[in-house]
Amino acid sequence: MSDPCPPSADSVSVIDSCPMNLSKWNQRALLKNCSMYPQTCTKPLEYHCLLNPYANESLEVCAPNTWLAEDFCPSYNIREQRILEQFNCTSLISDCPRRQFFSRSILDYGGCLKELHDFHGSTTFKPSTSNDNEITNGNTQWVSIAVEVILALIAVVAVIAAVVCCWKKRLLCCRESRRNEEYKMQVLGSGQRGDVTQHSSTTGNHQDQTINRSNEHTSLIDVNVHTVSEQRGNVTQQSSTAGNHQDMETSYIKDLFREWQREDKFFVSTRACKEIERQIKTKNFVVVAGHSGYGKSAIVHHIAVDYRAKRWYVKPVEKVDEIKEAYRNEDFRKGETLFVLNDPFGKHVLDELEYRHWKNFEKELVRFLDTHTVKLLLTCRKCIIDEMRDSISSRVFEERSIVYVDGNDFKLSRTEKRTIFKRYSPDEEGVDEKKIDDIIEIDNYFPLLCKLYASRKNQEETNTSLFKEPINFFSEEIENYRRNSKEIYCALACLVFFNNKVCLEDLKNQENQARFTDCLKICNISIYTEPCQIIRSLESLVGKFV
Repeated sequence: MSDPCPPSADSVSVIDSCPMNLSKWNQRALLKNCSMYPQTCTKPLEYHCLLNPYANESLEVCAPNTWLAEDFCPSYNIREQRILEQFNCTSLISDCPRRQFFSRSILDYGGCLKELHDFHGSTTFKPSTSNDNEITNGNTQWVSIAVEVILALIAVVAVIAAVVCCWKKRLLCCRESRRNEEYKMQVLGSGQRGDVTQHSSTTGNHQDQTINRSNEHTSLIDVNVHTVSEQRGNVTQQSSTAGNHQDMETSYIKDLFREWQREDKFFVSTRACKEIERQIKTKNFVVVAGHSGYGKSAIVHHIAVDYRAKRWYVKPVEKVDEIKEAYRNEDFRKGETLFVLNDPFGKHVLDELEYRHWKNFEKELVRFLDTHTVKLLLTCRKCIIDEMRDSISSRVFEERSIVYVDGNDFKLSRTEKRTIFKRYSPDEEGVDEKKIDDIIEIDNYFPLLCKLYASRKNQEETNTSLFKEPINFFSEEIENYRRNSKEIYCALACLVFFNNKVCLEDLKNQENQARFTDCLKICNISIYTEPCQIIRSLESLVGKFV
């Protein structure tokens, strides 16, 4: 049993259900990011997904890897701030641990994460330790204290309200008494005057009443005129606001557009860009797809800057939830709003959580785009689109337009590449035409490499080898796969293991089983991973690394 670890309790969050395979487990671990919590416990904090002590909730927690006894399923106890051997599972599930194990290998005993969850509604299911009784007693005490505090607050508020009411009544009585005394003095004074004076006074009172009524009518007319003026002013103000949403932009959005405008000075309109501009004029949803480094974001930012210059309401968003919020709060202009969304489903691997948000909002999104004629311009990497099509179908991505900027139809021509290189290096003197001819033979990452080349021009060792040997860039990409998408990383490793040529039959062949298993182990991936998963990951890299 491990020692209490306070930082682990701060990291607890409730989730619908725990991931049941290594790929999803790694994705959730990446999102949880246990490295952000203080590493002050006896062991480093690692991602876990376990049941709570009542087996009715799944908890994500960053906790130390804990050595656990056989025949027990673990849980995370917030009160004790550690992982405990909670449930005697010998008669409950088929894959109950039969030997001691580390908590991070809980995926090997999936029943401890899923099947036990079904018992939480049963009156016969009870945890095997006394921790729950302690928790229940503690919870009861806290509830009692909370009730007492609330009742005390209600009593205090009631007393204060009573005092205020009494004070107001006393104040009203004093005012009424003062008015009565003043009225008596006026009556006594008027009694000493003659009847003529009284008649004159009465006549004057009638005149005063007439004048007062006239003033009241005049006042009402003034109020009505003022109200109409205010309403007209509001209409004018709304019209002005609708005509100039740039005044409503936050500092962040204005800074973002200034950055896009600076980058747009280097932009070259290509065939892919012209096709996307043509489609977004007639359609309300266009996906700009392709591998990284081929200029997807640059095209989208160029179109966004152009539409903003035409007085459109251009709204960059980071998640689909922001589009939902704009729809429900009516933060858009019908027929003149463009949403810009970059890589909403992840960059290196599909973010299933964000994709689930998209699926939940998809019907409402289609209605929003069609009914109010607003537009959405979205970028997405080709490997992400392929993974979405393989795993979960999406009506939007099947029916709407997808433009692949690196596809055969819109691949950069030699003329376009030459123009892009010259745009980024207008004063380049050290590169002759022959070297430029060699450079524009490069296809992979060409727009990005031009940008990197321009940013390195002031360095001493700047030369054109970046285009032919972009080692640092590729190394960073591969390192991202190693950390975030082990299946893709393993697919590249298998390609090396099998001498740069591999197919599904090679991985299924019994003669190659040992080599394939070694590859999985080196990549720190489950040895039970199906060969088809590796091949599918490899296919997503065609045109990039493969």
